[in-house]
Amino acid sequence: MSRPQKERVLFLCVRNSAREACPLFPGAAWTLHWSFPDPAAVEGPEADRLATFRQVRDGLRGRIQAELAGGRTS
Repeated sequence: MSRPQKERVLFLCVRNSAREACPLFPGAAWTLHWSFPDPAAVEGPEADRLATFRQVRDGLRGRIQAELAGGRTS
């Protein structure tokens, strides 16, 4: 009989943000704090803004896939 998996909590934080502001989740197996640039804050040409959104999207995808595969990405 397999054991139920504990919940995981993921915080997406803006770089240089204080981790103390994150809420607590009692009972979570672990919490992950991933920092990415805020793509909505990027100024400049549309191509630069779009590139930042894509970088964040791809970074999230890679980390989520690694986490689901069993590798901690902290």
